[in-house]
Amino acid sequence: MQAKTTPDQHTLDTGNRHRADAGFTGRGDPMPLTRRALPALLIAAIVVSCGARAAPLTPTPPRPEGKTLGAYVYGGGIYNSNPFLISNDTVARNRLGTTDTGDFITRAGGGLQMTWPIGLQMLHFDGWIERNKYQNFTSLDHTAFDANLGWDWEIGRLWSGTVETGYSRGIASFQEFRALDKNVTTRQVTSADAGLRFLPDWEWVLGAHRRSTSFDKRSDLDRVESTGFTEVHYNSAVNTRMGLRAEITRGDLNRDERLADGTVLGNDYIETQYSVVLGVEGSEELSYLTGRFGFTQRKFDDRPERDFSGPTAHLSYLWKVTANTGLRLSAWRELQAQNNEIANYLISQGYSLEPIWQATVKIRVRGHYSFQNRDYQGRETPGNLNAGREDDLHTIGLGIDYQALPNLYLSLEAKHQSRDSNREIRNFDYEQISAGVTYEFF
Repeated sequence: MQAKTTPDQHTLDTGNRHRADAGFTGRGDPMPLTRRALPALLIAAIVVSCGARAAPLTPTPPRPEGKTLGAYVYGGGIYNSNPFLISNDTVARNRLGTTDTGDFITRAGGGLQMTWPIGLQMLHFDGWIERNKYQNFTSLDHTAFDANLGWDWEIGRLWSGTVETGYSRGIASFQEFRALDKNVTTRQVTSADAGLRFLPDWEWVLGAHRRSTSFDKRSDLDRVESTGFTEVHYNSAVNTRMGLRAEITRGDLNRDERLADGTVLGNDYIETQYSVVLGVEGSEELSYLTGRFGFTQRKFDDRPERDFSGPTAHLSYLWKVTANTGLRLSAWRELQAQNNEIANYLISQGYSLEPIWQATVKIRVRGHYSFQNRDYQGRETPGNLNAGREDDLHTIGLGIDYQALPNLYLSLEAKHQSRDSNREIRNFDYEQISAGVTYEFF
């Protein structure tokens, strides 16, 4: 089973959102665990990772192998003790008029998954829509959706690639936004790549992607990020992959600042990254290590004092401990834009542990713990709230998934998250309990 949330995690899950692409395939996607035999137990483990897109609130069934069309409906309830992420009772009284910050959210939705093979080509679609209703803070009621359409193409034995486009809309989180009103986020992503195999085990890839993000009530944070990359890698017969990757990103932000003397300065930048990427399968196919180690440099057009250059990395290790238990360990140091909720960047350093236990054929237990240090080095002007700011984010969670019937899935999860900042107003903690049910049609 997979996990589903709204496209921006909104207020239901404001956890660590470090990048999940610890390693890369030739086309810049996360490195596969294995192409042969690492069990589905470990594949399921990465689905509930804190970094990608999902919190395990409602299980989304995987499409069985060989099926080209699948549909599902789901629903559930979530209690969140602090959806606005308010720091203390005094702030709560001033902003809400009460110290009762909790709310109960009901969710209902449905989705469609489709693959359509045409010779060597493959079309695929994955989309869902859901309605969220808040019991107390009804102004946050909203409908979220996400749709992704792609084409995996192949020409002969040498050329292959992917063309994809996606569109999503949902409510932004309150990690950085201080206002209590609903701020809807829209994202559009388009990408394309092409790979050429040469020699027996080598591949050269070129690709590009473009992502635009807009906020209904914070247009100053709107941005367009365009990236081009190239990668050369070697694939061995024992499922080991090593390569070199170079990419360049142009960030165009809508936010300009006017200084006291009338000078207008923008936040546009160019970022370059050079990396060694790898994926190594352990003995007897019981583990898989993916990694990216490189050097990142970001230069701003108008604000050189915000420039960054230094090492960045992401390492992830999947381990099948026993026949029924698995563990994922991750560590990283990377630049982030904090869900695009800040104009500049922060440096994220942290680690996570995600155990999973297949207790019975129908019951799976999963856990999660992560720690993340956020250093706001891309701060704005002196005196700004983020100038010199540093946060520590702790997240712990435990979930249970149960396949009650062949097509019926149940889930239950408890989670706690806290943020300790050297800016007291940025502190918060919350508890969340969620339950969901999914029925699939195939």
